[in-house]
Amino acid sequence: MDKFINFFSNINWQTYFSSILTTGVLYFLFQTWAKEGLSFVYKKKFEEFKKELEQHAEKQKLDFQRKIHDFGLYSSKRHEIYPELYKQILIAQSYILSLRGLKSVPTFVEYDSDDIKEYLGQRKVLNGKINEIVEMWERDKERAIKEVNDYMKIIEIQEAKYELSKAREQLWKNELYLSQSVCDAAQQLVKNLSSLLINYEFYEPSLRQENQRLTEAIQQNIVDLKDKMQEELAIGHYE
Repeated sequence: MDKFINFFSNINWQTYFSSILTTGVLYFLFQTWAKEGLSFVYKKKFEEFKKELEQHAEKQKLDFQRKIHDFGLYSSKRHEIYPELYKQILIAQSYILSLRGLKSVPTFVEYDSDDIKEYLGQRKVLNGKINEIVEMWERDKERAIKEVNDYMKIIEIQEAKYELSKAREQLWKNELYLSQSVCDAAQQLVKNLSSLLINYEFYEPSLRQENQRLTEAIQQNIVDLKDKMQEELAIGHYE
């Protein structure tokens, strides 16, 4: 018991409590520093993350605005191209189909040399050819009439070729603005028109059945192309 009392008597209680107090203060300061340090790091990371989100959102916004702008231009261009392409294809079809079938042409029986000269001039026949036919008209009218008919057929074929080439050029030139389905339908239609034109230019009786098939296919191609174009122009289409 005496030893126990002596042990406690020998302790420097001032130093002991001072050490405990110092340790407590240091522990408190450490905890405070740790919390504030972590809070600072967290706030810094949060601000950096927030900034990244804002930058990403702004980038997405600009990208969306660009796409809306591009879509407007794209859609506007299609509304311009589709009607013109469809119109030119119909013009080419009209010229090609007019090469066969019923059509009104003069017999030239009552025409004199002045009449035939005026007629050929209206059809934009070259002056050299007009003079050649007029001279023939005065010598051999029947032969001259046959020459006129044969020559006009050549002109009609050339006109049909020209209109078809314009349709083909429009298709190629504007292909980037066409949807794949419209592009495929237009290409098939132009292909069938080209085949029919070749058959008409080098006509053979054996081709009659094939020409009938091509004519029917062309009619269906036109319906298909029109439906696809109308659908896309009505609802918008962006690939």
